[in-house]
Amino acid sequence: MGGATGAEPLTSADYPTFSKMWMRRWVYHAELYPLIAALGAGCGLCVFMMARTITNNPDVRVVPGERKNYEGAYITKADKQAADGETFKNHVVRRSSQHFSSEIFSSLNNVFGSADK
Repeated sequence: MGGATGAEPLTSADYPTFSKMWMRRWVYHAELYPLIAALGAGCGLCVFMMARTITNNPDVRVVPGERKNYEGAYITKADKQAADGETFKNHVVRRSSQHFSSEIFSSLNNVFGSADK
């Protein structure tokens, strides 16, 4: 039960610090990089969707004044809510990708899918 030579007791310098242990466990292992990237991407997607839903979804009522008349809101403001729903559905990413083809490999689909051979 000693330090470097075995005779003297252990000191705080003999123990690894938290940062060294964390680096040794997570950063020095390259096989963990894909796992860290996948978890980070998943967490980022969850935060993005939660923020988008809270701020843009017409069914979510954050302001207390809007929550009071929740049941009557669908009857009296149906046209406004339909427009809000369309706005939520046609978000920026969807609008910017509408001019692209929905096929992933369109040239490959044309080669194998053409009936006039």
